[in-house]
Order: sequence, then C-alpha cells, then structure tokens
Amino acid sequence: MSANVASADAEAKPKRPASKGRRKYPPKSQKAKEASRAKYLAKKLASGDELTEAQLASVEELGGRDAVLEREAKRKERAAALEQAKADVKRDHPHQAYVSGLPASTTSEGGLAALRAEVPGVSHFVAVRDRQTDECRGFGFAVLDSKASLDALVALDGAEGLLGCEEALKVSAARKLMDPTKSRGDGDGAKPKPRRPRPPRKPKQAAAEDA
Repeated sequence: MSANVASADAEAKPKRPASKGRRKYPPKSQKAKEASRAKYLAKKLASGDELTEAQLASVEELGGRDAVLEREAKRKERAAALEQAKADVKRDHPHQAYVSGLPASTTSEGGLAALRAEVPGVSHFVAVRDRQTDECRGFGFAVLDSKASLDALVALDGAEGLLGCEEALKVSAARKLMDPTKSRGDGDGAKPKPRRPRPPRKPKQAAAEDA
C-alpha cells in the first residue's frame, strides 16, 4: 500500500523545469571518447602511475604504450599550433566586429563593399554560410584596420536598411576573433564540406527499453 502511495505521489509531483542557463551538449562520438581515453592514459603513463587491468587493456586496444604516448604528443602539437594561430590573429587582426541580422543572400564580397561605403578602414568581411544550403546564416565578421574604424562600425548598431537588412542591423565588437586569410568558400570557387547527417535519435521510451 505504501509503495502505491509513494508511486502516486511521485507521479503527482511536478517535474522540475530545466535550467535556462544550462547548456545541453550533444553526446560525444566514439572518436571523441577514444581521444579522451588516450589523453587520460597517456597522462597516467607519463607520470609512472600504476595502471589497473582495465586500463592496461585499454592501452592495448589503442595500440600499446608507444602508440598512446605518440598520439598524445601529436595532440599537444596540434593544440600548440592552434594557440599560436589564435595569437597570430590577435596580433595581426585585433579589430573585428560581429555583424548580425543579415539576409540569406548576403555574400562576403557584397557585404565588404556595403560596409566600405559606410565606414572607411574595413579590410575584410566574411559572411558565415550554412553548409547545406550555402546561404548566409544571418551573421558575419568584419575586420578593420584600426580601433577608430571599429568604433565607427559599432556605431552603426541599430541602423536600418544597411546590407539589405529588413530589420535593424546589429553590430558589436567581436568576442572571438577569426582568421580572414583562411578561405571560407566565398568567391574562390571552393565550397564548404557537407556536414555528415546524424543518425536519427531514438525516443526516450525506446532508449529506456533497450537499456
């Protein structure tokens, strides 16, 4: 009887709403899980810690001790190269703006010409495009040659009718800097690589039954 009452109370109790500030991340792929495992095992091997039987088996699955350590060394090289690239962009192109509210027809060349007509000192503009449709996703990044030019562009925040926007254009200083020298497939004949389609997710009830 008490069990039935407890289950009834549990059903009647409202579910706690999910936190708006909590970000939901997609599940890790098998490749990402394997990379995380190799990183952890390489750290254990480098420090000389004793491994459990399960960890030793994982090392063998990944190709042995030398393979795990070599894999970690290459990962560190890639991470160092990425940090160096970020530092180079920050040094060479520190003045960048984030522009949003763009129509789907916006191109990098068209956006650059339109911004140069309004603000002098715009050296690059990249309209970020969708991988599937090849249309602008509604935002882009502008690179300027000085802080004064950046301030002048940010002053256009809320302006209407610019870059073909039906609504007010939103402009702010970019928090994350991008490398304008890297091709993004706009104007050079190259197109972005298509995104691999994800397998359909199982309904929660079906996933619980499989478990």
